[in-house]
Amino acid sequence: MWRTPRATLMILSYVGLVPTVLLFSVLAEESRAATPDDTMTVFCLSPDHRPELLAAAGSLGLASPSPSLPPGHLWVGGKAVDLETWRAQHRADFDRTCRALLASEPQVKVTESKPFWVRMGEILVPAAFGALLTFIATGWRASIDRGARDADALRTAVADFRGAIETYASEWARGNSPDAVTVRLRRTDLLRQIGRVISFHSSWHQAKRLRDRVKGDELAEGDANFWSGDSAARQAKAAALRGKLDTFDADVETVATALSRPIRSGLPGSGIRRR
Repeated sequence: MWRTPRATLMILSYVGLVPTVLLFSVLAEESRAATPDDTMTVFCLSPDHRPELLAAAGSLGLASPSPSLPPGHLWVGGKAVDLETWRAQHRADFDRTCRALLASEPQVKVTESKPFWVRMGEILVPAAFGALLTFIATGWRASIDRGARDADALRTAVADFRGAIETYASEWARGNSPDAVTVRLRRTDLLRQIGRVISFHSSWHQAKRLRDRVKGDELAEGDANFWSGDSAARQAKAAALRGKLDTFDADVETVATALSRPIRSGLPGSGIRRR
């Protein structure tokens, strides 16, 4: 889980917004773009090509140009009409003649228009892919940043917990009877931080083991019975507790390092995910 639901929703909205904006842009451009038929008409009805269009219509037998008619006119169905009227009333014949004229001009090329959805796909698919990559990169960066913060907070909580236990144990070793309130408070803080790690990484068995050890008796500050005995016995118990804390610190560092390096934590042999 890389982000809070609210942040994830915002990024997903962005991912959907980009293709939508591009879609409307393409639609607007579509309404303004010249079609191949428009290009063909402009070419054939230009002053330089009107005589050629008249000759082509005659060659195809679709109309009859005549020197007796005004320039730009031809006989169609026994009537003399200009080229614009011929195009309006006999569009298929006009288009056929115009295409034939274009084909005879090798330097002129009118590309066939691709279907709308093909052109949309050419634009939207790369855009959606780019938005998805942005989403993944942003989420990954957020995961790394959050992991680094959680790693620092975990190390701080462990250091505070250890400091409280060592102070408590030292007092017992010197023959005093200290209050365990500070130790309990630091334990609560540490359990809260470990719980946060587990909430984001529920498959990390190592974090769950840390939680169980903090809750159990292994790192307990003990009661009066635990610290009973002479000074040497108390000092030995304090030394043994410090050894357990050293081992605990090393295990905590494994989890903290995994939080800072999310890729390596999921690799085989990392020891983080195995149950």
